[in-house]
Amino acid sequence: MATSTDTASNTVVDTTTQTPFDTGFSLITFEGNIALIEVRDGIEVDEKMALSACSIINASLKGNYGLIFNRNHSYSILPKDVYQAINQQERLVALAIVTYNDISKAVAKSEKVYCNRPFNCFSEVSSAQQWLRELLN
Repeated sequence: MATSTDTASNTVVDTTTQTPFDTGFSLITFEGNIALIEVRDGIEVDEKMALSACSIINASLKGNYGLIFNRNHSYSILPKDVYQAINQQERLVALAIVTYNDISKAVAKSEKVYCNRPFNCFSEVSSAQQWLRELLN
């Protein structure tokens, strides 16, 4: 079992299984060097939450990684604050957002201006994973 410890919360995260890590506001799943975040319904994600999730991801993954936001729930973000936290992550190579309707896709595309990494929107998680794997190899 590959594990790592999130130093902020002293929590051991198993990165070899599909068992999500529960942050309270989201679930984070790891597959190889890709982290997938699913934010809970009704949450407003702020910089503190983004930094908390990034801390868990950085402690759990070794080397460069990709990040997927799977927007399968209705929630909002404070884009300037959230992307400020994301842009600070030195080992983050690229960001993918998976959306399930045209409105969510338009909102996600508008966030691209805040991100200083390769950024793309997809309608399926598998397509986002494939894109990230290509960039990470």
